[in-house]
Amino acid sequence: MSKLGQGTYGQVYKGKLHHSSVAIKVLAEEGIGDRDEFQKNLELLSRLHHPHLVMLIGACPDKPCLIYEYMANGSLEERLYCQGGTPPLPWFTRFRICHEVASAHLFLHSRTQPIIHRDLKLRNVLLDHGFVSKITDIRVSDFVPINNAANATIVSDIMFTETLAFMDPHHLRTGIVSCEADVYSLGILILQLLTGRPPLGIAYVVEEALEREQFYEMLDQSAGEWPFAEAKAVASLGLRCMEPKPKDRPKLESGVLPVLESVRRPL
Repeated sequence: MSKLGQGTYGQVYKGKLHHSSVAIKVLAEEGIGDRDEFQKNLELLSRLHHPHLVMLIGACPDKPCLIYEYMANGSLEERLYCQGGTPPLPWFTRFRICHEVASAHLFLHSRTQPIIHRDLKLRNVLLDHGFVSKITDIRVSDFVPINNAANATIVSDIMFTETLAFMDPHHLRTGIVSCEADVYSLGILILQLLTGRPPLGIAYVVEEALEREQFYEMLDQSAGEWPFAEAKAVASLGLRCMEPKPKDRPKLESGVLPVLESVRRPL
């Protein structure tokens, strides 16, 4: 096996299963918790199937490890910043990825028992051989209780890691996590794909550029000749996703996906 990287809860390796390449996540002990709860949540995750979720193929609880489909083009973070000398992602691929990631989150949020990702970032979006994007690192602890009328739950295990810049400030302030927290993180990812900039402070600089009519200079020029009107519309959408109050953020189905659907079509 060859090491692919370090995940949130363990190390990830490339291996072979029935002559096909797979990604094997060897979990650290803190990624398991209670064994019975781990097994129950594993069964729930194994039933999640969507074109833009990385597929869980199997598991070995005794080791313990999780086996996922192998994503040949690595993470969105690696490709956006051209690590290893790979070519830049063109603007139309970036628009498409925004739509794919949003549709995957709508799928998670629309379940009878909604699932909140809570850790959406470039590193947790992977690309297959055709540059189709799929989100990974869905944490089995993030099922929202179905008896919560506000579709939110109180959490006390906030992990202050490098993901802090992607996290909903309302969540950080109150400890309440809701589906709107993923919408906030999606807004950051959208702005990063447009500009190629790091997440910290990205909303401020994009908003300033739009107000001063200098947004074209903010766009990542390595992506090619952006369709400017469409890029502005997507940037405005990203900013709306990052509204401080969760209730002011657009809904994925009615406010986010229609905008992204309109720009992902050939111009």
